[in-house]
Amino acid sequence: MLPPESIDADRYGNTAFIIIEAVFVTIAAALVLARLYVRQFILKSIGFDELFIVIGLIFSIACFVVTAIMIQQRVASVKNGPPLYVPEILVGLKWQALSQPLSILSVTFTRISICFFLLRIFRTDRAWRWGLYSIAVFSAVTGIATAVVTVIQCQPVQKFWDPLLPGTCWSPETTVAIGDFQGAVAVIIDWVLATLPIVFMWNMQMSVRVKIGILVLMSMGYFTGICTIVKTVLLKNIILVKGDGSVTRGLVDLAIWVVLEENIGIIAASIPTLRPLFNKAIREGRKSGQSSNRYFGRSNHNRYIRRTSGDSASPQLDDSSGLHPVELGSLQPTIATPRRYSFDKNGVTVASAFPSDEGSFESGGRRTKPSSKRVNDGGYYEHEEKVFDRV
Repeated sequence: MLPPESIDADRYGNTAFIIIEAVFVTIAAALVLARLYVRQFILKSIGFDELFIVIGLIFSIACFVVTAIMIQQRVASVKNGPPLYVPEILVGLKWQALSQPLSILSVTFTRISICFFLLRIFRTDRAWRWGLYSIAVFSAVTGIATAVVTVIQCQPVQKFWDPLLPGTCWSPETTVAIGDFQGAVAVIIDWVLATLPIVFMWNMQMSVRVKIGILVLMSMGYFTGICTIVKTVLLKNIILVKGDGSVTRGLVDLAIWVVLEENIGIIAASIPTLRPLFNKAIREGRKSGQSSNRYFGRSNHNRYIRRTSGDSASPQLDDSSGLHPVELGSLQPTIATPRRYSFDKNGVTVASAFPSDEGSFESGGRRTKPSSKRVNDGGYYEHEEKVFDRV
């Protein structure tokens, strides 16, 4: 039976399916590029996890191209129509057969990348390290072996997508059993790798907000496992009905879940590595906000502030320094003479002058007399007080 020429290629939303796939592939590629930027230019520590995630992305892009071609075949256009057994169906099965090893290798290298990323976190714990090495090796062996099996299960290879050719193939039951085993292993590994960071970090001193963020982020790994389950079921149905034209009804759905499995895994593996980039953006934003007012505090006496260092920029107090800017507006003077403020990396120095017969200094809610009896030429006591704000 010849394929119907009147069928519209977009009648069943083929272009929409391809756009959905392209969006996920683009997001995954952008995050991997951002990850490489962070490792190379911010942290300067490119590792094996970056190597394997790039390999996984390459296989994912190749699989996307193959599945997009498959969806554009006329076989996909009649997935909701009557069963057909025409050359277009064979072409669709051919592209689907090619996408299988590409998809398996993509998710395999992504899981290995996640293992090496977690090794950075658990680098001081020998038991965790050996466990992650074991997961990486086991994932590599099972993934590569399954990819090879999808290629050699039929002799000649072309018989895999064209059952009318002479030759031999493994029984559908054997192929399904191998697919179920690979799918089960993949789901277990995905969920273990998603759970390990949660278990490790939950007992750390973090705010509830940060812990919830980690939980939401790691839950993407669980969704990757769900994609694997759906893909395995769809592939099983296609294998068992390959001799029937109704196979076309599952090819597009399978292609969508294959691309989701690959790229959600890459996205989940890349987002945690981008924290230094987010921190850098926040710091740059703070610098931009400070450029209009280069002094600390909101005191009316900021015009008297002077710097003790030769650097023209404001001192940079990050989270690791243990120092925070002092609210100079809270230092309310009780005399008319102006105060001079100077600051360095250790804190803020407040210098004041008082009449020799009166005057006091108010800081932190307490009132004190000048601690120094040194009198300057104008007959004023000179007083200096170091103000710190440490955590």
